[in-house]
Amino acid sequence: MRAWAIGFAAVGTMLAQDSLTPSLGQPGPKTAAPQKTTLPPNEKFQAADFLLGTRMIEGTLGPGKSAEGLELVQAAATAKYVPALRYLGNLYELGTNEIPINNKLAALNYKECATTGVLDCQFSLGRVLVSDSLNRIEGMAWLELAAEHGSAEARELFTKELLFTPPAQLEQARAFKKILLPY
Repeated sequence: MRAWAIGFAAVGTMLAQDSLTPSLGQPGPKTAAPQKTTLPPNEKFQAADFLLGTRMIEGTLGPGKSAEGLELVQAAATAKYVPALRYLGNLYELGTNEIPINNKLAALNYKECATTGVLDCQFSLGRVLVSDSLNRIEGMAWLELAAEHGSAEARELFTKELLFTPPAQLEQARAFKKILLPY
């Protein structure tokens, strides 16, 4: 008779003989021990990593935790958590006292976010690519795409940038935009 069934004479005896009855964490005679499952890192916890990481970067949890916080937010972004991708894009575009401006990393994170269809990221990616001259043609394509999807900011910047864009580059941007159309 199982330990949990002691004191429950008739019921305990019936349950002890039934191998399909769960036994409060103890495997029955015909049941295997539960398999320990481990989840790949950050597959279920992107939101928690993101929130904790942003609090550390912003100093809410005390000074000097930016590096740890950045690692947590990067882990969430690696798992394609869109708020983390957007946050890292902003973070690298604007920089902080502890994290320097890096428009290449900003563009990389914005692009991951933009390809999920997030309008704000499409606009931000276009803005960074055009303003930093990382890839003006691709930047104009993202700006025009965001403007077509309803971003007033993208429409305004695209219109301003048209003044400085040679017709051949605009045609290249529009050809590139055709590749982006699923977004």
